[in-house]
Amino acid sequence: MSDEDVYQIISSFANTDIEIAVIIASQTGLRRSEILGLRWSAVDLESGKTKINHSVHYENNQIICIDRTKSKKGKRTIYLTKALREYLVEAKKQQDRRRELFGNCYNHKYDDYVCVDVDGTILNPDHVSKKFSKFMKKIGLSDVHLHLLRHYFASYCASRNIPPAKLQKWMGHEAFRTTYKYYIHLSEEEMEDVSESIDIPLKLNQDQINPATT
Repeated sequence: MSDEDVYQIISSFANTDIEIAVIIASQTGLRRSEILGLRWSAVDLESGKTKINHSVHYENNQIICIDRTKSKKGKRTIYLTKALREYLVEAKKQQDRRRELFGNCYNHKYDDYVCVDVDGTILNPDHVSKKFSKFMKKIGLSDVHLHLLRHYFASYCASRNIPPAKLQKWMGHEAFRTTYKYYIHLSEEEMEDVSESIDIPLKLNQDQINPATT
């Protein structure tokens, strides 16, 4: 997947319910369950420090929210890029406006979640994947599915010579073979410079930069 493909993908989801999930995926390489499990209380929008310690799944026709990730190594801390932090600041303001606008009709059960629908309902993981694939077919990228944004992110980082051990910890992988022993010694402070090495262009339409109030 090329940078231009990613530009096109982000643009395709402008002003849709899953726009925020797609942008986070392209800028962090997180798993779908981790993206939908992001909570505002785990995100420091000033420093970018973000704890990955919660996930959202869809099983047996119901949404399940748990304080667990895919593996033990999945619980980690990453640092969001400046571009993503700025986007999320506006997204949070938009959520606050909608919460006030909807009043008693707003779903306050998921107030702490980053990825919610206009009425505050958490995004269904199955819906996110299906809608993503549907849009990809429309723009001629039928072979692209949401998880490929995670692969794109990892390839992007590797091409910029981010050390394998740091990349492994960022991605939350169980092992990176020869670099595993170095991985387990990395501190949270050492992870901060990973975001400084990431410069994935984030092209947004004007209405994405200044979200509407409804």
